[in-house]
Amino acid sequence: MSARSCYNITTGEGSIIVNVSLVKNSDLPEAVNLLYESFTSGYTMGELITLFEPGKKTAPVFIPWGYTGIGTVSSVNINSILLKKQRAC
Repeated sequence: MSARSCYNITTGEGSIIVNVSLVKNSDLPEAVNLLYESFTSGYTMGELITLFEPGKKTAPVFIPWGYTGIGTVSSVNINSILLKKQRAC
């Protein structure tokens, strides 16, 4: 999976791997509060999220109606950054 990432830590450019969680729209405010608690705890891979609207596809996940996709930075990106020092993207 880390081979799919081509992020350059020096320039901040490239692609990263995200974890996508499906959350019922009615549960979204609570989910965002839980994410905030996780971010402030220091046990996460940063504080970045992206939201995917219902009916959208983010390869390979389709976001069904009534749900929102929450994308968070995957820890697999660390492996990719370390491996990139050994190989070119």
